[in-house]
Amino acid sequence: MNRLHYDVRLSQDRSYIIVQLEGHVDHENAKRFLRDAFEMVAETGIDRVLLDSRKARNADSVQDTIRFVRPSRELENPDLKRVVRVLLVDEHDRSHDFVTRALRLKGHNIVVSRDEAHAIEMLHNAP
Repeated sequence: MNRLHYDVRLSQDRSYIIVQLEGHVDHENAKRFLRDAFEMVAETGIDRVLLDSRKARNADSVQDTIRFVRPSRELENPDLKRVVRVLLVDEHDRSHDFVTRALRLKGHNIVVSRDEAHAIEMLHNAP
């Protein structure tokens, strides 16, 4: 696992957007896949995103993560903060925990799940 490969698409039932990740995630490629996902949110009006990271690991240091969540036009956009995001991770993966907590502290609607069915249920039941 090294370079990041990702795919952004609608779920089969068209109720949420899936971002399928495989490889190493860092702040630079995260900006790219999030931009693509948020473009699809804007195009479709679907404001629920499943970030499937079961085959991806966060490779950023704590310092890089802090730089990533610092104020920026993309991350401070109130419309994007409201987008419901569930980060689906492998049951033993804790590499995304710090960045997820940091984003939540910045007001982003993001949670972690280690179970696909539960992650999808959270997307469907989110207010």
